[in-house]
Amino acid sequence: MVIFNVNLTFILPQFVGIFAQFSGKLPALTNFLVVFTKLFNKYWYLFFITFAAIVFVFLTYIRTPNGKMNFDKFKLNAPIIGGINRKIAVARFTRMLGTLIKSGVPILEALDVSSNTIGNLVISLAVTNAKIKIKEKQSISGPLAASGVFPPMVTQMIMAGEKSGELERILINFSEFYDQEVDRSLERLASIIKPLMIAFIGLIVGIMIIVRYLPIFNM
Repeated sequence: MVIFNVNLTFILPQFVGIFAQFSGKLPALTNFLVVFTKLFNKYWYLFFITFAAIVFVFLTYIRTPNGKMNFDKFKLNAPIIGGINRKIAVARFTRMLGTLIKSGVPILEALDVSSNTIGNLVISLAVTNAKIKIKEKQSISGPLAASGVFPPMVTQMIMAGEKSGELERILINFSEFYDQEVDRSLERLASIIKPLMIAFIGLIVGIMIIVRYLPIFNM
């Protein structure tokens, strides 16, 4: 971004001044960037204030109940990172629930404590709603599966743990499995982001070169 700004602020105007002596009309793309640069240099504080206002409104909104719920929904369903966020939240839940059950904590109390460690309001609410069904002597896996929030594999493993009487062990083992899945997903994401960043920088540099020399081709 520094290189981009230097090109727009210092280098491009010099080229434009030279080309203007030979041709009265600049290409549309070059002219757009020149006008944008002039406006930004003159009214930079308005750009800054607008950006700060947008950030402030966004942060204020996600602190409201509806805003937090909608933002947590987005985090679970966002492309690429949605699956990772869901696995992180589920791993926290299964680890805490398994540890508490193993320590002898009653299931309803364990669910209550675990729901507060998830870090995602959507999944926490699903667990809270599941507690109502569990109080009615239903299984743990049934209400969690009905919520549609937990991946089928998670609820199937919980069901198997309930039937085998080894729920706490399966929950803890599953949390470790999901932790490994998250690590692998993050490694894959990092391997994708690096070439994308290089391509993005190359695109910016390419645009600057085209904008700088486009007037020559149109002379």
